[in-house]
Amino acid sequence: MSLTFEESAKRFEEVLDRHGTFLLTGHVNIDGDSLGSMLAMLTFLRRRGKDARAVCFEPIHERYAFLGGDELVEIFDADRHAEVARSVDVFMMFDFSATSRMPGLWPLVEQGSAYRVCIDHHPTESLPGHLNIHFPTVPATGKIVLDLIDHLGGEVDREMAQALLVAISTDTGWFRYSNTNAAVLGDAARLVGTGLDANAVYREIYQRNDTCLIRLMGRVAAEVNDEAGGRLLWATIPIGLVHELGVPAFETDELLDLLRTGRDAEVVALFRELDSGEVRVNLRSRGKVDVSEIARFAGGGGHRHAAGSTMEGPLAEAAESVLGHARSAVDAAFASTDGSRSRATRSGR
Repeated sequence: MSLTFEESAKRFEEVLDRHGTFLLTGHVNIDGDSLGSMLAMLTFLRRRGKDARAVCFEPIHERYAFLGGDELVEIFDADRHAEVARSVDVFMMFDFSATSRMPGLWPLVEQGSAYRVCIDHHPTESLPGHLNIHFPTVPATGKIVLDLIDHLGGEVDREMAQALLVAISTDTGWFRYSNTNAAVLGDAARLVGTGLDANAVYREIYQRNDTCLIRLMGRVAAEVNDEAGGRLLWATIPIGLVHELGVPAFETDELLDLLRTGRDAEVVALFRELDSGEVRVNLRSRGKVDVSEIARFAGGGGHRHAAGSTMEGPLAEAAESVLGHARSAVDAAFASTDGSRSRATRSGR
């Protein structure tokens, strides 16, 4: 049974009253919403006198270094963190509900007796927590965390506000996506009002690209494919190209945003080959197509407008598998206006 926010907050307050040790995590390939939400809650818990630790699964991306996460968050190691995962009172996960997105950690948590709290805003059919603070209509997990802290009487100072601004701003595309509304802008204004320099935060997140990444973006953009009269745009990022240009760890948000500037683009897809041989799939929609349904065919999920998955390679086969569903979805969305199936075209070569 779904709980109201007030019911969820009351139960979480009871959890705080009963327990003293907390272990927090975001998802693998952590993004701004997951990281910012986790850091804000970590600070809140410690100020409440709790023994709280946070782990993630890879070094924090350079664009988020200004948050100070390197000093606050540990890189998960199964041997080093086994005891705390098994013995901690409360385990908290932020911005995801699929246990597969915390490799190696979930089995250790299951071996213990931790009370599990999941805070998330992604649509899902399965929630793993004893307490699931889950609101899919909220624009960012950071918004849920902000409301929780407020409800529990926490003070949102500049440090906490910075983490929450990163969470909310990145999941709304710096307040450009369709999940931006008056309430979101009001929250942002309040957070900036703690003394934050919003321009400085923007520069740290979006204007710190290495030159080699800019070159990669150009190479990928030159090979963009368009289908269905430009309504479906897609591109691939072979791992060989990443190595050739010497690109370090990077996020694909800028490339996705570039594809979304296509005048007629309804759905954009980006397929990135990883060192492991797996393929990371990112999907975006302007709204007529629910890309979370496409992502679910590939073992992933997300929102109507933004979704993704990680698939087995090779790259070309993974891309074609997803594109088959994407083509069908685009054709179905426009069948009434086109009168017949769109003929695929290819450009960029």
